[in-house]
Amino acid sequence: MKHSTQKNKKLKYPLIYYIIECLFNMAILRSKEIRKLEDKETDKRLNELRLELAKERGNIRIGGTVTSTGRIREIRRTVARILTIRKEKELGLVKQKTAVHKTEVKTNK
Repeated sequence: MKHSTQKNKKLKYPLIYYIIECLFNMAILRSKEIRKLEDKETDKRLNELRLELAKERGNIRIGGTVTSTGRIREIRRTVARILTIRKEKELGLVKQKTAVHKTEVKTNK
């Protein structure tokens, strides 16, 4: 019989581990990541997020356990972020990065 110390070992600071886990799981897709994606990939991610949101909401309605209370909020925010960036692209509001060169000012002495 194998003895596992990992399962029996209690965490000394469980709240700290929970906070760290939440910080790393906060943003599903950041704005920079969304802008780098192609349109097809963005549509795919949007559909996946909407499906996940529907599953989470359905799970709550039937009285199931919620995996993470902030997960629904983060999914909603990510969906809104994707739709906003998509609309910016359609309207041409996305700023193009332009190279700014510093010009040297020469003074005559």
